[in-house]
Amino acid sequence: AMVLGWNVEVIPPCSCFLDILKKNVDFSAVVPLQMYQDLSSLKKVKKILVGGGDVSSSFLKKLEKENITTRIFQSYAMTETITHVAIRELYPCFEEQYTALTGISFDITDNQTLKIHAPLICENDVITTDLVELLDQRHFIWKGRADNVINSGGVKIHPEQTEKVLSEILEGRFFVTSTPDEILGEKQVLLIEGEEKDFPQLGAFLTEKFDSIHRPKEVFFLKKFALTHTGKIDRKKTKGLY
Repeated sequence: AMVLGWNVEVIPPCSCFLDILKKNVDFSAVVPLQMYQDLSSLKKVKKILVGGGDVSSSFLKKLEKENITTRIFQSYAMTETITHVAIRELYPCFEEQYTALTGISFDITDNQTLKIHAPLICENDVITTDLVELLDQRHFIWKGRADNVINSGGVKIHPEQTEKVLSEILEGRFFVTSTPDEILGEKQVLLIEGEEKDFPQLGAFLTEKFDSIHRPKEVFFLKKFALTHTGKIDRKKTKGLY
């Protein structure tokens, strides 16, 4: 704001901050939870930058139905890069690929993980654990994290890709992980915060959207997920609850 000469509207940080925003603004940075609270309040912001988690495709479909005019962008950033290095538009024009910001370029390692070249930010290239499809030096499609890959019967499954499909029907907290299996070595399982009775169409959806290999082998319903101090799902602790 100081660099660009913006006026700053200061309000208390909370999940429903759009509701208490007194006037329309040009820009705001949010986490997904803050957008989900009240669709009509999104109209107060011209452009939104979202980070700290994925935005569900079911939510983006709701925006279309409500004729929301706000433009929403998602950034790619890491602690090691200090700030954002790439961005993509989610709404109203959905982009699958991330585009590098000025002065940034990308490469790929032998393990198919992203390598970031940002000489104005970091002295050395940053090697990530993010598996990507590199389109060119300035564009990539994010696939998932290498350390999350599930090896199920010799087939490598990216849980983030499964979660992306599931976001068409699931809006609350959920995630895909693995559990040991005598035959497959590992099997893919789905954890959902809530009660089974609240998801009557889930079984049919799983059968329709996934083949037998990539379909979660079990679904567990938990009353409450364990969360980190920043409000994100603590996957390790939550796995220990079922």
